[in-house]
Amino acid sequence: MLVQYDHEQGRMESFSWLASTGNMARRASEKLNRELSGQEVFELAASGNQTCQEEVSAFYAHLSVLLTNLQCVYDPELIVVPGGVTERPQFGEELKAALDAINSKRDVLAIETEVAVAEHRNDANLLGAFFNLKDKVGH
Repeated sequence: MLVQYDHEQGRMESFSWLASTGNMARRASEKLNRELSGQEVFELAASGNQTCQEEVSAFYAHLSVLLTNLQCVYDPELIVVPGGVTERPQFGEELKAALDAINSKRDVLAIETEVAVAEHRNDANLLGAFFNLKDKVGH
């Protein structure tokens, strides 16, 4: 999903660039001139590294905007978030805080859709693909 498109320069910003842990790690790696994983960015942020704190904060801000936009378009009762980032014990709480921050500014337009971490976390997509294939091929 695009966030912004600069017609003159032909440059796009997308949520896959702004709200993914892999790209968060790439941005932090570029700024710190060393290769970092998403997990390392979160760990460095927790230990006080300002660059990583800024990247983690931006990650949650952009992810919460993405989820808010999905809430506005689809009006779901529940959004389930899978992926490796969900292995972090505090992920759900941190995402909820970012969503609450947006909702507090939206006043009467706030949407109270429940956001949950996928039960199978990083394996959720693989399990979904497996069961889809199993249904198509037969039991």
